Amino acid sequence: MIQSRTERDGVWIIELEHHKTQHFGHQRRLYLNARAQEIIGRYLDLSKAEARLFPIQRKTLGQAVKDACIKAAVPIFTPHWLRHSALTLIADSSGTESAQRVAGHSTPAMTIRYSTKADKAAAEAVKKLG
Repeated sequence: MIQSRTERDGVWIIELEHHKTQHFGHQRRLYLNARAQEIIGRYLDLSKAEARLFPIQRKTLGQAVKDACIKAAVPIFTPHWLRHSALTLIADSSGTESAQRVAGHSTPAMTIRYSTKADKAAAEAVKKLG
């Protein structure tokens, strides 16, 4: 459930009441841009105090995505692949610190694996050697 929602420069910052690392005392924030707000707004009634952002179980979501892929005749992928792709874009364009915050990782070590900048820099370095 949503604990609070604030807005900063057109971005919604949603603090979740329940999440997988709450027992460690960690906070979990979601950052939603205008496009995400438009999509989420179709399904989320923020006027209700008990509004749930995602009233679907992870397993059910995965199955729904798989079914949609089959119906659309596209290669099957998982919701986690979407997360990985988004975090890679954020890490490479805005830095790992931004990606870490969006991902909700407590340490940079977890987030660094999403960045491809180091791989690109290594390839460039080797290329320069001749």
